Amino acid sequence: MVQISTSSGGYGLNIMSNSWGIVSNAPAPIIAGFTGILHDAVEFANNNKVTFIVSRGNDGNDEAKYPACYSDQLVINVSASGTDGQYKSTSNGDNWWASSYGKEVDIMAPGTTELVTTLQSGTNDYRTFNGTSAATPHVAGVAALMMSYLNNPNMPDAFINLAPEDVEAILQYSATDKGTPGYDDYAGWGLLNAGAAMNLIEKPKYKIQHIQTFNNAATTITSSLVQSQVPINLPNNYEGVAAAYYYADIYQSLFTLDYTLSSPTDQILHVWPRFSSSQGWSHLNPISTENFVEIVSATTTHAVLRNYFYHLTGTYPYNQTMDVWFPSQGNSNAGFSIHTYDPNAVGINEIKDPNTLNQFNVFPNPANNSAAFSYYLTENGKILLQLFDMQGQLIKIIFNGEQQQGIQTIELDLTSIPQGLYICSFTTDRGKIQKQLCVIH
Repeated sequence: MVQISTSSGGYGLNIMSNSWGIVSNAPAPIIAGFTGILHDAVEFANNNKVTFIVSRGNDGNDEAKYPACYSDQLVINVSASGTDGQYKSTSNGDNWWASSYGKEVDIMAPGTTELVTTLQSGTNDYRTFNGTSAATPHVAGVAALMMSYLNNPNMPDAFINLAPEDVEAILQYSATDKGTPGYDDYAGWGLLNAGAAMNLIEKPKYKIQHIQTFNNAATTITSSLVQSQVPINLPNNYEGVAAAYYYADIYQSLFTLDYTLSSPTDQILHVWPRFSSSQGWSHLNPISTENFVEIVSATTTHAVLRNYFYHLTGTYPYNQTMDVWFPSQGNSNAGFSIHTYDPNAVGINEIKDPNTLNQFNVFPNPANNSAAFSYYLTENGKILLQLFDMQGQLIKIIFNGEQQQGIQTIELDLTSIPQGLYICSFTTDRGKIQKQLCVIH
């Protein structure tokens, strides 16, 4: 699939909540493995950084339904819980149905009429709602809450914005364990816990930091042949090459990354690969054309990532000579996320101006090379605009002097300001307002 940024023709879609599914015996061109039209659409959404959340189904069995049962990297697969917070069977809530399970269920959310209501179409009243179709919007809502807290709509490609893999990881780490301890086929990683999810991304103590080859990390790539002349199955037509068996040499790409986190006191809690920000394939046969990357090792300053690419050298079994590279040689890249905790980052509560007309805003936030400070003065007077680090040390006096009543804007060049979190302090004769600024280079 071709990766297309939302900034180059997309619609800025962040989340898709899907309460529908197709059974596994539907026509193969529609849903099958790596070849179906539906699979290609879901993969396209993932490549465009869309968090694709989908209901597992209400058949009480482990029969595959799609798109819920596509590979874990593409979707968040949601089962339903009953009135007791456990897997929804026929005995804990509506007694005539049970949630489907298995096939890499990720998380569970409420799905019974006793717990879920929604608006009644065409009336001013409410109605009950159940099934994994009711559970899925709960997960989508928490994902939206996370994004509204962290994402910057003015910087759609900013590294601080949540990728689909970030949303899935935080939801899983924060879920309340149910059923069998740890992961199980019925509850996945557990029951959705919105409060715990938000606690894991609370600024400025917790951060999800995106590390990307050739962008914010010094990158070295080492490629090596790991298998030669292997019969492989290309299960679908790909870039002009027909679906068939071929001989191929399989190469490994090792990415060595050196980087600096946003704070020297950041401690790593979790790391996970970002498939949607990577280009490379896995070491599978038949070949999966889905993006793939795996983390070999990761520290606060250094990481090694790995993926694979294929050199098709001949047809199987006739061995007619070919010379085709998938993905294109030289275009490999890789990304992963680091979830960190900074014990020295103490949140500073915003100090409210006693005169609410003195509004103070910082944008964009996070900012890259520059930031603007906008405010409204109710009268002529002196203002003091300062930038502090998270330890309270003064970094810069942005402005100190008299200004006229009305809307004012001051711009600050950030190119010499190190990446990290800062406090902007705006002081007038009437009081003080403080707001956080995140600088990303």
